[in-house]
Amino acid sequence: VQVIDLSRGGWKQAGARATTITPRLGPASSAGSGGAIRIVDGVTFLQTRAGVQKAINEAFDAGPSGTVVLPAARIAINDSSLIWRSGVKLQGSGVDWTAGGTKGTNLIGGPGIDVLKFTLTLSGGYVMQDVSITGGRNGIYSNDWITDLHLTDCYITGQDSSNVLVEGSAEEWYFNRVSFTGGK
Repeated sequence: VQVIDLSRGGWKQAGARATTITPRLGPASSAGSGGAIRIVDGVTFLQTRAGVQKAINEAFDAGPSGTVVLPAARIAINDSSLIWRSGVKLQGSGVDWTAGGTKGTNLIGGPGIDVLKFTLTLSGGYVMQDVSITGGRNGIYSNDWITDLHLTDCYITGQDSSNVLVEGSAEEWYFNRVSFTGGK
């Protein structure tokens, strides 16, 4: 495994093939340092809603431009929504473009649950790549003004209500190779 980001004069981890995963790369979670990577490894960050939320929160707390790397797994979002924090990229491990697929990263929403939810007014800087969202009430939900959303190689399907529901304003949203199916 080789992870290098020298754009901010920051961190570097390189070398031969790793036998273990370091779940926290980059700066510690402290305001203003930025560029943190949090890997949902199943140990430090469990492959559960709570584990993914913990990784999102740490990446956000480390400052701008954090990344959460999601495994090729089916992660149940049953008890409450994932709160997507401004400036945090969700990087999946591929998409299974078939309904109910089992490959890649798939966030599975429970009945009545919005899988990903925005909660801040005038927030922006959201990026998601290589992730499927299946089921739930809404795949992505916002009750306010959200700007600067980028989805690439995402599959959002089978929601009870809407694939994406915005009860406010949406500005500068970009979709590249995104498929929406199902929903009402």
